[in-house]
Amino acid sequence: MNKSEERSKPQQKRSQKRYEEVLTTAEYILTSDSSSSLTIQDIAKVSGMKRPSIYKFFPSNESILEALSEKHCNLLINLIKRNLDSLNHYNIFEYFKIIVDVVSIFINQNKEISRVLFTKTAEDKLVFMIGNLLVKLISGSKVSNQKIKVTTRVLISSLYDGYLEENSISPSCNKETKRICLSYLANK
Repeated sequence: MNKSEERSKPQQKRSQKRYEEVLTTAEYILTSDSSSSLTIQDIAKVSGMKRPSIYKFFPSNESILEALSEKHCNLLINLIKRNLDSLNHYNIFEYFKIIVDVVSIFINQNKEISRVLFTKTAEDKLVFMIGNLLVKLISGSKVSNQKIKVTTRVLISSLYDGYLEENSISPSCNKETKRICLSYLANK
């Protein structure tokens, strides 16, 4: 997205409410309609909002998908944090097992919105956010930051491939993703 297409984040409560209403409507359309497109015209029709009101915050369809991607990435990161907080000891292998499980469950429970999470932008955002979270959690460990980030990229890519094949994350995909990630981490 170029600078002229950046979405503006609302400051006033009324504007924030409209911004959220656009995202809620877009999510509703994506989860209830089998078509693969999402247009500002569709959002205006379903929400009853005028298109200029939508364009005020979202200059393009892509900017809406990016905002949805950001919203769901943040939800997923918060779930991961809560699950990692439950561990009472540091173990990078356990962290990755938990992350694979949390991401798998999240995707399977939110299948309709998964295509938003598996865009290139969202994948990069997830890898960055999960990688940074792990780097902070295990600072001072013997595992390099680079190795953590590569393993995170492998984790997301592996689950994405499994999702594309089966339209869900199967137990076998989950297990194979853990195996791949843990093997890479264990390799000196």
